[in-house]
Amino acid sequence: AATVTVNIDRTAPAITAAVTGDPGADGWYRTTPTVHFTCADNGSGTVDCPADVPVTAEGAGLQITGTTTDK
Repeated sequence: AATVTVNIDRTAPAITAAVTGDPGADGWYRTTPTVHFTCADNGSGTVDCPADVPVTAEGAGLQITGTTTDK
């Protein structure tokens, strides 16, 4: 006889991003803003969460990407 335990996590982890910095009255940042990621998974947890990313490029509509995965 043998017994085996299997855990299944079918829910993908969640990742959110927030910009921190000092925007001016017009919404443009006067100093280098930073994108901070928050990761969560109520099942198995996450393997990692991206480190904060300083946004050094100039322009409107810049995109910063972060990825997390299940354990």
